[in-house]
Amino acid sequence: MKKLFYPHFLCVIIMPLILSACVASVTPVSVPISATATAQPTSTQSPTPTEDAAVQKQKIEDEVARDIADFNQLVEQEKLLGNIETSHNNETGQDSFTFTGESDKKIRAAHDNLIRQLNILRDRYLALYKQDYNPTPFPTFNTKEEALNFYYQAMQDDQAWLEAQDKAGNALKIYDPDLGRFENLFTLEQSAWVELRVNALNKLRMDAELSPELLAKHKALVEKLDGGSVISNEIDGRPYYRNDVTLFQYQTQKNYYVLNADGAIIEITPIDQTTSTQLVLSVGSATAQPASNMPLTQNQLEQQARAFINLIAPGTNVDALTPSVGSKVNDFFFKWEDQTKPPLDGGDFPFIQVAINTNGEMLNYINTLPLAR
Repeated sequence: MKKLFYPHFLCVIIMPLILSACVASVTPVSVPISATATAQPTSTQSPTPTEDAAVQKQKIEDEVARDIADFNQLVEQEKLLGNIETSHNNETGQDSFTFTGESDKKIRAAHDNLIRQLNILRDRYLALYKQDYNPTPFPTFNTKEEALNFYYQAMQDDQAWLEAQDKAGNALKIYDPDLGRFENLFTLEQSAWVELRVNALNKLRMDAELSPELLAKHKALVEKLDGGSVISNEIDGRPYYRNDVTLFQYQTQKNYYVLNADGAIIEITPIDQTTSTQLVLSVGSATAQPASNMPLTQNQLEQQARAFINLIAPGTNVDALTPSVGSKVNDFFFKWEDQTKPPLDGGDFPFIQVAINTNGEMLNYINTLPLAR
C-alpha cells in the first residue's frame, strides 16, 4: 500500500475506524497512556527487546533514513533544473511545487520505487517488533455496549495521539509528487504500534458485533462459495452504502467478501484486480467458473450475470428492477436498481450489479438490495 506510514495517511485510516473498523485481528493491546507528541503510547508490560532484535531494527531504521535522504536529494537536484510549477494554497498557507515533463516522470518513478522499498523494510521491522510485543490485555466487558464504548473512546484517544505526532515536526520527511510538498513519516516503531493497535481494537469490535454462531455461519457461506478457507475477517466500512449498518469482510486466498449481519453477500472482489473472482459453485449449466475462452455476446453475458446472481443471491427477481448496462473495453456491467426504495447514503438506489468480461468470468459483484431502507 502506498505511503504506508505517512502520519496523514494513518490519520485517514483511523478516523473512519471510529465509525467502522477495518483491519484483521491480533492480540489486544493497551490504551494509550497519553497523547503527547514526544513518545508513542506504550504498555508498561512490554519487555526490553533482545539486543540482537534491537540491532536489527536499528539497521532497518538507518536504511530507511538513507533511502529517504537519497530520494529527497534527487528531488532537490531535479528541482534545480527548473522543470517545476509552484502554487500557494490561501486557505492553508502552504506552498507546493510539482514537476513537469521528464522531471515529473523521473521523480514519480523514483518515488514509487522508494515506497516499495519502504514497505519491504517496514514488513521486516514489523516481524521483529512482534517478537517482543507483549501488550496489556483489554479489560473484560460484560455487555456489547461496554465493549463498543471502550472501542470508540480508544479510537478517539489514538486519533489525538496521531495528530500530536504529526504536529511534532521532528519526523522524517518525504516529498510526495501528488501533493507537491514534503510530508511527515511516522517512525517504523510508531507505524508498527499503530498497525497492531488498530488490529486489536478491530478484533474487539468484531467480537462485540458478531456472535460466534454468526461468525461460523458467515465463514461457512464464504468457504462454500469460494472453495477456499477464510484467512482473515474484519469489520468493513461502506459509508457510501449505509453509515448505520455494520458490515463484515472476509478474505480468502482469492477474494474479499463483504456480508451484512444476516449473512447476505454485499460484495465479492478479487484480491488480484487483474483476475476474475474464480468462484466454484455451480447450478446446472450455470457455473461461476470461467465459462468460455471465446468472446460472448452481450445477451449471453447478461444470462451469465443472471446465473451468477442466482448462485449468490437466489430468489432475487431482477425483472422487477430497473436495468442498465455499461461497458469498458472487454468488460460489461449489468446493473439492476430498485428505484421504489430511498437512495442509500451514497446517493444510489439500492442495486445489484455483476461485472463480467467477454469470457463470461465474473470480475466483481455488488448487491446493496439487502441494505435498502
